[in-house]
Amino acid sequence: MKEVLIGMLLLESILDMKTKQVWIVPPILIMAAGVIRSISKGEMNLPELAGISVTILILVLVSKGSRESLGMGDVWLIGSMLGVLGILLGMESVLLAFLLSGLYGGIQFICHKSGKKRFPMAPFLLMGTIGGVYMG
Repeated sequence: MKEVLIGMLLLESILDMKTKQVWIVPPILIMAAGVIRSISKGEMNLPELAGISVTILILVLVSKGSRESLGMGDVWLIGSMLGVLGILLGMESVLLAFLLSGLYGGIQFICHKSGKKRFPMAPFLLMGTIGGVYMG
């Protein structure tokens, strides 16, 4: 399941860099598959499911409130990370993935100041996820 998440993030990163858009269907399917798998194996409890749901709701509100500076595709990519990494590897891996994503994004922003207000977020999530999977 982790490999599927990384593959999907890789494809979404390429799409995001070329078109500045993310296709939301694969992240939603992967997030749902991770949650269903965990519920069926008894690995997820109600507080974890509520935490994922509340986090996604907050991100949707941030997306709408920021005039989609954080796009809805990015929200669902983050949801898929929560639905797979958080459940399979634990929240420590998710926190590490988000930290690494932010560090990588910050370094790229500082090194490549191009004056653009928007840049693709999926590559940063991909790098953070790889770090969260293999270092977490």
